[in-house]
Amino acid sequence: MKGRFFGGRFTAGIGSLLSVLLASWLVGCSTVPATAPVPAAMAPEYWWSAHFYLPWTGDREPDWYLDAMLAGEVVAPALKPRFGTIPLWRFHRRAGSDASGHNFSLLFRSTPAVAAQVFAAMQARPALAALQGRGRVLRVAFDDPARPPVTAAIEATSDPAWPLELQRGWPYYIMGVSRTWLDLIEQSVARQQRPPDEAVYRQAQDEVSRLWETWGRHAFLHHLNAVFAYQPFLVAPDTRVRF
Repeated sequence: MKGRFFGGRFTAGIGSLLSVLLASWLVGCSTVPATAPVPAAMAPEYWWSAHFYLPWTGDREPDWYLDAMLAGEVVAPALKPRFGTIPLWRFHRRAGSDASGHNFSLLFRSTPAVAAQVFAAMQARPALAALQGRGRVLRVAFDDPARPPVTAAIEATSDPAWPLELQRGWPYYIMGVSRTWLDLIEQSVARQQRPPDEAVYRQAQDEVSRLWETWGRHAFLHHLNAVFAYQPFLVAPDTRVRF
Protein backbone atom coordinates (compact mmCIF):
# COMPACT_ATOMS: atom_id res chain seq x y z
CA MET A 1 0.00 0.00 0.00
CA LYS A 2 1.38 3.37 -0.99
CA GLY A 3 1.58 6.20 1.47
CA ARG A 4 -0.22 9.48 0.97
CA PHE A 5 0.45 13.10 1.95
CA PHE A 6 -1.92 14.85 4.33
CA GLY A 7 -1.20 18.44 5.34
CA GLY A 8 2.34 18.23 4.01
CA ARG A 9 3.23 15.05 6.01
CA PHE A 10 3.79 11.57 4.70
CA THR A 11 1.53 9.04 6.52
CA ALA A 12 2.14 5.34 6.09
CA GLY A 13 -0.77 2.99 5.58
CA ILE A 14 -2.49 2.35 8.91
CA GLY A 15 -2.56 -1.41 8.41
CA SER A 16 1.18 -1.61 7.72
CA LEU A 17 2.01 0.61 10.67
CA LEU A 18 -0.04 -1.45 13.11
CA SER A 19 1.56 -4.64 11.82
CA VAL A 20 5.06 -3.27 12.45
CA LEU A 21 4.17 -2.07 15.96
CA LEU A 22 2.54 -5.38 16.86
CA ALA A 23 5.56 -7.35 15.66
CA SER A 24 7.95 -5.12 17.63
CA TRP A 25 5.87 -5.51 20.79
CA LEU A 26 5.82 -9.31 20.45
CA VAL A 27 9.59 -9.46 19.95
CA GLY A 28 10.14 -7.22 22.98
CA CYS A 29 7.90 -9.36 25.15
CA SER A 30 9.71 -12.51 24.15
CA THR A 31 12.97 -11.20 25.62
CA VAL A 32 11.57 -10.54 29.13
CA PRO A 33 12.48 -13.38 31.53
CA ALA A 34 9.59 -15.25 33.08
CA THR A 35 10.77 -14.30 36.59
CA ALA A 36 12.69 -11.05 36.94
CA PRO A 37 15.28 -10.96 39.74
CA VAL A 38 14.28 -9.10 42.90
CA PRO A 39 16.13 -5.76 43.09
CA ALA A 40 18.61 -5.50 45.93
CA ALA A 41 16.57 -2.65 47.44
CA MET A 42 13.61 -5.04 47.80
CA ALA A 43 15.55 -7.80 49.56
CA PRO A 44 14.17 -8.51 53.05
CA GLU A 45 15.73 -6.66 55.98
CA TYR A 46 16.25 -8.15 59.42
CA TRP A 47 17.66 -7.09 62.76
CA TRP A 48 21.27 -8.17 63.41
CA SER A 49 23.44 -7.85 66.49
CA ALA A 50 27.10 -7.71 67.45
CA HIS A 51 28.03 -8.19 71.12
CA PHE A 52 31.34 -7.28 72.72
CA TYR A 53 31.93 -8.84 76.16
CA LEU A 54 34.23 -6.84 78.42
CA PRO A 55 35.97 -7.74 81.70
CA TRP A 56 34.17 -6.61 84.85
CA THR A 57 34.06 -8.22 88.28
CA GLY A 58 31.28 -6.12 89.74
CA ASP A 59 33.40 -4.72 92.58
CA ARG A 60 34.08 -1.42 90.84
CA GLU A 61 32.66 0.89 88.20
CA PRO A 62 32.71 -0.72 84.73
CA ASP A 63 35.24 0.60 82.22
CA TRP A 64 32.58 2.49 80.27
CA TYR A 65 35.22 4.14 78.11
CA LEU A 66 35.76 0.77 76.40
CA ASP A 67 32.23 1.06 75.00
CA ALA A 68 33.18 4.43 73.57
CA MET A 69 36.39 3.04 72.09
CA LEU A 70 34.57 0.14 70.45
CA ALA A 71 31.99 2.55 69.05
CA GLY A 72 34.58 4.94 67.66
CA GLU A 73 37.31 2.58 66.47
CA VAL A 74 35.43 -0.61 65.55
CA VAL A 75 31.74 0.05 64.91
CA ALA A 76 31.67 3.50 63.33
CA PRO A 77 34.20 2.75 60.54
CA ALA A 78 32.15 -0.30 59.54
CA LEU A 79 28.73 1.28 59.96
CA LYS A 80 28.97 4.85 58.68
CA PRO A 81 29.98 4.05 55.06
CA ARG A 82 26.82 1.92 54.85
CA PHE A 83 24.31 4.34 56.34
CA GLY A 84 22.54 4.41 52.97
CA THR A 85 21.76 0.68 53.24
CA ILE A 86 21.09 0.54 56.99
CA PRO A 87 17.79 2.26 57.81
CA LEU A 88 17.92 1.64 61.56
CA TRP A 89 20.67 1.00 64.09
CA ARG A 90 21.42 1.59 67.75
CA PHE A 91 23.81 0.91 70.60
CA HIS A 92 23.03 -0.96 73.80
CA ARG A 93 25.22 -0.56 76.89
CA ARG A 94 24.82 -2.60 80.04
CA ALA A 95 26.69 -4.01 83.00
CA GLY A 96 24.95 -6.47 85.30
CA SER A 97 25.82 -9.13 87.84
CA ASP A 98 24.93 -12.01 85.57
CA ALA A 99 26.50 -14.12 82.84
CA SER A 100 26.50 -11.25 80.33
CA GLY A 101 28.40 -8.92 82.66
CA HIS A 102 29.66 -5.79 80.90
CA ASN A 103 28.35 -6.01 77.35
CA PHE A 104 28.45 -3.40 74.59
CA SER A 105 26.21 -4.16 71.61
CA LEU A 106 25.33 -2.88 68.16
CA LEU A 107 21.93 -3.71 66.70
CA PHE A 108 21.14 -2.78 63.11
CA ARG A 109 18.59 -3.51 60.43
CA SER A 110 19.72 -4.51 56.94
CA THR A 111 19.73 -7.23 54.32
CA PRO A 112 21.86 -10.33 54.98
CA ALA A 113 24.40 -9.17 52.38
CA VAL A 114 24.93 -5.82 54.09
CA ALA A 115 25.08 -7.51 57.50
CA ALA A 116 27.89 -9.74 56.27
CA GLN A 117 29.81 -6.65 55.11
CA VAL A 118 29.39 -4.90 58.46
CA PHE A 119 30.51 -7.91 60.49
CA ALA A 120 33.53 -8.49 58.25
CA ALA A 121 34.53 -4.83 58.44
CA MET A 122 34.32 -4.80 62.25
CA GLN A 123 36.27 -8.04 62.55
CA ALA A 124 39.02 -6.57 60.38
CA ARG A 125 39.54 -3.47 62.52
CA PRO A 126 43.04 -3.39 64.09
CA ALA A 127 41.65 -1.76 67.23
CA LEU A 128 39.48 -4.81 67.92
CA ALA A 129 42.43 -7.17 67.61
CA ALA A 130 44.47 -4.91 69.90
CA LEU A 131 41.76 -4.78 72.56
CA GLN A 132 41.34 -8.55 72.43
CA GLY A 133 45.11 -9.04 72.65
CA ARG A 134 45.26 -6.93 75.83
CA GLY A 135 42.29 -8.74 77.37
CA ARG A 136 40.13 -5.63 77.19
CA VAL A 137 37.59 -7.51 75.06
CA LEU A 138 37.01 -11.06 76.24
CA ARG A 139 34.96 -12.30 73.30
CA VAL A 140 32.85 -11.14 70.40
CA ALA A 141 29.57 -12.64 69.15
CA PHE A 142 28.17 -11.76 65.72
CA ASP A 143 24.93 -13.02 64.21
CA ASP A 144 25.26 -15.32 61.20
CA PRO A 145 24.05 -13.56 58.01
CA ALA A 146 23.44 -16.98 56.45
CA ARG A 147 20.81 -17.66 59.11
CA PRO A 148 18.38 -14.70 59.21
CA PRO A 149 16.12 -14.27 62.24
CA VAL A 150 12.70 -15.89 62.12
CA THR A 151 10.97 -12.50 61.88
CA ALA A 152 11.67 -9.33 59.94
CA ALA A 153 9.23 -7.24 61.99
CA ILE A 154 10.29 -3.69 62.75
CA GLU A 155 9.39 -4.23 66.41
CA ALA A 156 11.36 -7.48 66.76
CA THR A 157 14.03 -6.05 69.10
CA SER A 158 11.82 -3.69 71.13
CA ASP A 159 10.56 -4.55 74.59
CA PRO A 160 7.61 -6.93 74.11
CA ALA A 161 5.97 -5.53 77.24
CA TRP A 162 5.37 -2.20 75.48
CA PRO A 163 2.25 -1.42 73.42
CA LEU A 164 2.75 -2.50 69.81
CA GLU A 165 2.68 1.04 68.41
CA LEU A 166 5.48 2.01 70.80
CA GLN A 167 7.50 -1.07 69.86
CA ARG A 168 7.29 -0.03 66.21
CA GLY A 169 8.15 3.63 66.73
CA TRP A 170 10.90 3.33 69.34
CA PRO A 171 13.73 2.13 67.03
CA TYR A 172 13.70 5.52 65.28
CA TYR A 173 14.02 7.36 68.58
CA ILE A 174 16.87 5.30 69.97
CA MET A 175 18.81 5.52 66.68
CA GLY A 176 18.84 9.31 67.07
CA VAL A 177 20.05 8.97 70.64
CA SER A 178 22.81 6.56 69.58
CA ARG A 179 23.91 8.82 66.73
CA THR A 180 24.10 11.81 69.09
CA TRP A 181 26.18 9.90 71.64
CA LEU A 182 28.56 8.64 68.94
CA ASP A 183 28.96 12.17 67.57
CA LEU A 184 29.80 13.55 71.01
CA ILE A 185 32.43 10.85 71.49
CA GLU A 186 33.95 11.53 68.06
CA GLN A 187 34.09 15.27 68.71
CA SER A 188 35.95 14.73 71.98
CA VAL A 189 38.44 12.36 70.34
CA ALA A 190 39.07 14.83 67.50
CA ARG A 191 39.70 17.73 69.91
CA GLN A 192 42.42 15.81 71.74
CA GLN A 193 44.55 15.60 68.57
CA ARG A 194 46.55 12.54 69.60
CA PRO A 195 46.49 8.84 68.74
CA PRO A 196 43.11 7.36 69.76
CA ASP A 197 44.27 5.05 72.55
CA GLU A 198 42.49 4.00 75.74
CA ALA A 199 43.47 7.24 77.52
CA VAL A 200 41.84 9.29 74.76
CA TYR A 201 38.59 7.39 75.04
CA ARG A 202 38.67 7.49 78.83
CA GLN A 203 38.77 11.27 78.57
CA ALA A 204 36.04 11.24 75.91
CA GLN A 205 33.79 9.15 78.17
CA ASP A 206 34.40 11.58 81.06
CA GLU A 207 33.65 14.63 78.89
CA VAL A 208 30.41 13.20 77.54
CA SER A 209 29.37 12.18 81.07
CA ARG A 210 29.86 15.79 82.21
CA LEU A 211 27.82 17.05 79.26
CA TRP A 212 25.01 14.71 80.24
CA GLU A 213 25.21 15.72 83.90
CA THR A 214 25.12 19.45 83.11
CA TRP A 215 22.89 19.64 80.03
CA GLY A 216 20.97 16.37 79.96
CA ARG A 217 17.92 17.73 81.74
CA HIS A 218 17.41 20.58 79.26
CA ALA A 219 19.02 19.44 76.00
CA PHE A 220 17.61 15.93 76.15
CA LEU A 221 14.77 15.50 78.64
CA HIS A 222 13.15 18.94 78.37
CA HIS A 223 13.10 18.92 74.58
CA LEU A 224 11.93 15.32 74.49
CA ASN A 225 9.07 16.31 76.81
CA ALA A 226 8.30 19.25 74.51
CA VAL A 227 7.85 16.93 71.52
CA PHE A 228 5.14 15.18 73.54
CA ALA A 229 3.42 18.49 74.36
CA TYR A 230 4.92 18.67 77.85
CA GLN A 231 2.60 15.95 79.07
CA PRO A 232 3.73 14.47 82.41
CA PHE A 233 4.82 10.86 82.70
CA LEU A 234 4.84 8.37 85.55
CA VAL A 235 8.03 7.87 87.53
CA ALA A 236 6.13 5.96 90.25
CA PRO A 237 2.54 4.68 90.47
CA ASP A 238 1.35 7.98 91.99
CA THR A 239 4.06 10.40 90.85
CA ARG A 240 4.10 12.27 87.53
CA VAL A 241 6.80 14.66 86.32
CA ARG A 242 7.49 16.86 83.34
CA PHE A 243 10.70 18.55 82.22
